[in-house]
Amino acid sequence: MENYTVSGIEKAIRSLNELQEDLDPDGQFIIRAIDKFQDDPIVIEKHLPKLTSALLDDFFFDDDSQDRFHSQLRKAEIFYHLAKITKLSTVSLHLKTNVFLISTILKLLQDNVTIENRKNDNRIWYLNYLLLAWLNNILKSPFDFKTVDTDIFPLVSQFKKFKLLDTIVCQIHSQLLFKNKELFIEKERDQQIDLLTWNYFLKNFTRTIASQSSIIQYIDKDQLSKLTNEIINHDSSSSTSINIPIIIKILPNLFLLNASIDNWDILESIISWFLSNLSLSSVDLRFNMAHSFNKIITILASSQFNELEMAMDLTHEIIDNTISILNDNKSHDLKDIDYLHTHLLIIAEAIKFITKQTPTLLQTITTEILPITLYFQQRRLTVIKGSQIKDASSFIIWSLVRCKQIPKEIIHETFKNAIACSLFDPDFLVRKASNAALQELLGRYGTLILDQNTIMKFIELPINDLKVSYHETIIKLYQLFASQYPIFWNHIINWLFRFNLMENLDLNMVKLTADAFVQLFKFNSQVLIEVQFQKTLSTLIDSSLMSSSTSKITRLSYLITELTPPSSDILPINDELCSRMTKMKEILFNLNSSLHVTMTPTRQFQFLTILKYFITLLTHGSFNFTHKESKLLIQIIKSLPTDPHSSNFEIFDQLIKKIISILSHDKIAIDNEFWVNLENLISSNNSLACSSLPYMEPLKFIDLMETNLGKLNCQSKSRIIDSLNEKMASSNYNKELIIPFLEKILPSFLNDYTITEQGDIGRLVRTSSCSLIANHYETFNFNHTEHPSSIIIPSLVRISMEPASGLKAIAFSTVSRIYNSENINDRLTFYKLNLMESPWKSEFWKGFIMTAGALYSSDLEITTYLDQFLNFYYHDLSSPKEQLELANELVRIIPTATQLKASMANNKSISTSNWDLMKFTITAWKFWERLLESNIKIPGGFNIKGVYAKLYNLYLVEKKQTLLRVGIIKLLPHLCVLYSQDPNSAKEQTNVFINTVLERMLVLIQRECATSSMTSVSVIMRTLMESLVQILLEFDGTTQLTNLKDASRNIETLKNLSLTNIIL
Repeated sequence: MENYTVSGIEKAIRSLNELQEDLDPDGQFIIRAIDKFQDDPIVIEKHLPKLTSALLDDFFFDDDSQDRFHSQLRKAEIFYHLAKITKLSTVSLHLKTNVFLISTILKLLQDNVTIENRKNDNRIWYLNYLLLAWLNNILKSPFDFKTVDTDIFPLVSQFKKFKLLDTIVCQIHSQLLFKNKELFIEKERDQQIDLLTWNYFLKNFTRTIASQSSIIQYIDKDQLSKLTNEIINHDSSSSTSINIPIIIKILPNLFLLNASIDNWDILESIISWFLSNLSLSSVDLRFNMAHSFNKIITILASSQFNELEMAMDLTHEIIDNTISILNDNKSHDLKDIDYLHTHLLIIAEAIKFITKQTPTLLQTITTEILPITLYFQQRRLTVIKGSQIKDASSFIIWSLVRCKQIPKEIIHETFKNAIACSLFDPDFLVRKASNAALQELLGRYGTLILDQNTIMKFIELPINDLKVSYHETIIKLYQLFASQYPIFWNHIINWLFRFNLMENLDLNMVKLTADAFVQLFKFNSQVLIEVQFQKTLSTLIDSSLMSSSTSKITRLSYLITELTPPSSDILPINDELCSRMTKMKEILFNLNSSLHVTMTPTRQFQFLTILKYFITLLTHGSFNFTHKESKLLIQIIKSLPTDPHSSNFEIFDQLIKKIISILSHDKIAIDNEFWVNLENLISSNNSLACSSLPYMEPLKFIDLMETNLGKLNCQSKSRIIDSLNEKMASSNYNKELIIPFLEKILPSFLNDYTITEQGDIGRLVRTSSCSLIANHYETFNFNHTEHPSSIIIPSLVRISMEPASGLKAIAFSTVSRIYNSENINDRLTFYKLNLMESPWKSEFWKGFIMTAGALYSSDLEITTYLDQFLNFYYHDLSSPKEQLELANELVRIIPTATQLKASMANNKSISTSNWDLMKFTITAWKFWERLLESNIKIPGGFNIKGVYAKLYNLYLVEKKQTLLRVGIIKLLPHLCVLYSQDPNSAKEQTNVFINTVLERMLVLIQRECATSSMTSVSVIMRTLMESLVQILLEFDGTTQLTNLKDASRNIETLKNLSLTNIIL
């Protein structure tokens, strides 16, 4: 096929008729090619004459009727996509305006609504779209269509119900009404003219001054006033009315026509309608409203009417209203953001008029409006709004700089206002819009305010990543502006301080502002002096203290904690600052009333600042941790979200650990009540409190851990171990004190298999424990079997073979280090080299069985493990004796009935932290079933009768354990086959064993008959019958099978089935 190029499309269209069957039967290749130009329609617009000619030259002249219909459908669909990319009005210019085509078009449209197979075709609307567009284009030609307009009007009216065709139908109607006064009078009298048709009809009169006055031939002054009033009052109570967009478009036309016939009384009503509907909820409608309102200003200011003063009054009113909204004492949160947005859009639309006729207003816009609207924010519950206001402000700047002869001081002020928005706004799209406006400004007027080199460097500043902006771009701005253009640099610093730090509702921006100051001062400490940082900071602190503003004190406190030790050494805490910080503390810490309210971002930020403030003051050593402060800290820990996945959890976690680490030293005076309260939080499984536990002095940690271990859930144990893992990495931590305690608790942690409704949450504890051991391997002594650390090894060996891939990888890595076999990746090879003679080999196989016998695993994983085992069994075990020993080991590690009963007796709760013996037993027998299905060969001497006895005893353990019972029953046929293959067993012995199994199975079946019926057979019953049939089939029990089949016809005969009828 051709490439997606214009020439390729043209060639494909020309080839459409000849190649339609085998090249592009549905035109989809061409359509896909056209759609590729959506982002750049101008490219394809240049070629529209050739494209439309190639597509439509022979549209009406194909021969065969059916083929012509399908060809026209295909071409109509291509035409629609061309119109979609380039606009219908653009592509319609290239349609032939041959008036003799009208009858053909009308005939096709008539066929499309009457012929059944056509009107039901789901693609017919493409053809109607093209035909109506073509008809509309022809009707625009300067001819009289009175002979056919009465036929056209009702026919095309049938297509109004299709939304996509409605606009074209209304345009056709307007053309017919415009060219036939009698038809207009008739339709107007019968009220058959809808709003959209009125819009296009009136538009025909607005093209020239002569045509404007000709409206009076159709509708007199009073009628025009009546029509205007009807439209103004049409659904005006509902801003969501579907007619509002049309009303907004039609009113400028009515304004012009009323003005042209000196119907001035109605003009005020139109203006009033606009001024009363500036709060529309739809963004698109607000843009339309601004565009139409500017048309009215343009009409008034035109030389035709020369009402310049009235136009200026309107612009003054809009600008005065905007300033009034912004300067209203009400909070931004209470302001009508839609109303403000529309005002700004009108200013942007009217900026050309303002620049030309009232340039003094530019100073007002750039000094009283833009400095506020470029950074406008409004809180709506948890959402911060204002992006549309900022976008509209950028639109004003973009429109302004496209005007001619802008005063230098206006350019200067505009650039200064928009710098921060283009680089530091939290919304990327806002930054992008503002940056585009600034680039337009610099491209047209840049040399009036900056040198060429600075312009290029500024344009190259990145805007994609906010962190880069606040960490790196701020330094580049300092280098660009500080010495050469200090007015811009001082404005940025002032903005960072006054707005971004003190007023920005987005608290992430407050944090980033503090980061920006840190990066800036690290880059050049002299900046502190240059921008009079300490003086400004002191002024802000004093004014915030004066007003007792908690919000401002919190923001300033956060900044101080970032600039002072231990965070950084940028700002020394001298006596003056220390005094202010003490006063700030009284306000900052006075949050008792807000501790139990919803955890909003503001509340979280307050708590974050308090915790950082604690650390700063404690580190400085000028702070006594009183009962009030200790109570506050406990309340904060209680109030913060405890879900480790919640936002900022890790930040709070690190801060609280740091505070606890400082407080746990004896040199800090703190009342005992604090530790009692913290212990209560730990015992109640508060995640943050538990996480802080290892950051206490080791002996205190051990004492609290031993006291509360029985109260901790798995999540808490995991958090504590993870935190200890982190703490042990610090160079000054006394590991010698902690290791004996770890050797005491880790074995139980590695064997934590707690199951709750959330699943295997004990896995959290096992994973954390394995990670700690792996990260601090050298601290443990695994080289001597007598050393306490060695009791951890069996659990690690088992876990290294369990199903959880991430966990077993950590465990296997540690086990490999213990045995100096880190270069061995294959676990069975590792077993052969290191564990075959080890007392811990049973733990290895327990883990292996849990993986290879898993009930819920992929076929691929099960097959892989079985293949690995069989390969090891046949090739790596050197003798039948080793194979027999392994087979015995795989049975021996399966719990006995006695062990299982004892486990169940001790474990009646929903949640248990013990190794789940029942689950392991079921999994182990499933593993054996898979081995026997693989036809594994077991050397003679394997105690099959012992296996059978173990199976039967387990079967009797618990009636409710259906999974266990089903697994045992499925193994019985395999045991019979295995027994028959034993070379040490004579045929008579084999038959005796098989008959013993058959006898026991018949007893079990007849027991199940008591609770089953022929219509309701239990799973146990069905499995018993299937296994019994398997045994009889395997050993040629044809007669016995017949007897079983006959007895199975009803429950009673099955109950009475004699053993002699089924034994071999």
